[in-house]
Formats: sequence, C-alpha cells, structure tokens
Amino acid sequence: MSIDNWDSDGEYEAAVEQGNRIARSGMAVTAGVGCLLVAAVTVGILLVFAFMIGGFVVARY
Repeated sequence: MSIDNWDSDGEYEAAVEQGNRIARSGMAVTAGVGCLLVAAVTVGILLVFAFMIGGFVVARY
C-alpha cells in the first residue's frame, strides 16, 4: 500500500486529524496538571511564610 493510494482515500488526513486531537487533549491535560502543581507550590510557600511570620509574632510577644 503506497502513500499515494492511502492519501487519495482521505485516510491519511483522518489519521493526522485524530493525532492532532489526541495531542491537543494531552496538552490540555498537561497544562491543567501543571497549573495545579504551580498553585499547590504557591499555596505551600504562602503557608510557610504565614507560619514564619506567626512564629516571629508569637516569639516577640
């Protein structure tokens, strides 16, 4: 089966489109997970700062 025959049937375009859809959904999932990770790290850093400031305030009084 040559690429020319495969292309003329339109199967090649369909396969490429399906691959693009899979890639887009994969990138969306990856971006979502990345955003969640960044949010978790940010919240963790803020909590650490809050505890540090709270510790200084408690130690001062």
